[in-house]
Amino acid sequence: MVRSLFAYCFLLSLTLLLTTCCASVDCNCQDQNDDALFLLFDKSVYTSAQLQRVYVLRIPRDTAQRPKVDTAQFVTTALRPNSTDTIIIRTDKPFAAAANRKLGAYRYEIFTPDKTTVNHTIDSLTINGRLEGDGCCTCYDNTLKILYFDGKAYDLTDPSTKDAPNYFVIGR
Repeated sequence: MVRSLFAYCFLLSLTLLLTTCCASVDCNCQDQNDDALFLLFDKSVYTSAQLQRVYVLRIPRDTAQRPKVDTAQFVTTALRPNSTDTIIIRTDKPFAAAANRKLGAYRYEIFTPDKTTVNHTIDSLTINGRLEGDGCCTCYDNTLKILYFDGKAYDLTDPSTKDAPNYFVIGR
């Protein structure tokens, strides 16, 4: 009985000690963009007028569960004349997050209304990562990001391993 009371008090003290230690650690992981796709239209190929309106269509790869096809529209405005030059696709933006599906669970089509100025396909996306921590702070680290764009593979993994945005430039 005394032994179990001692073990209980020891575990309680250890738990309190660890929680107070970890409570003082500020975790600033900034993980929201780790798996994000940063797409940039080449200014030498496309004019702002050609990019007045750009659409991104998200098509689920697994149609058995019947997730919906989604469309996001990027529009250039007078207040933001270069707003369609860069498109960022994350798990939760510009589309709503759907049933814990990651970016690789979809195929994406990027096009302008005429479908001749811009008409590209993100066939698939391979993303791997791991959780890294020091005991009190655990952050996600992206270790692999392969984009399959118009049938070709491109490695967008950040070589510095700092999860910095690695822009994919869209030409013709």
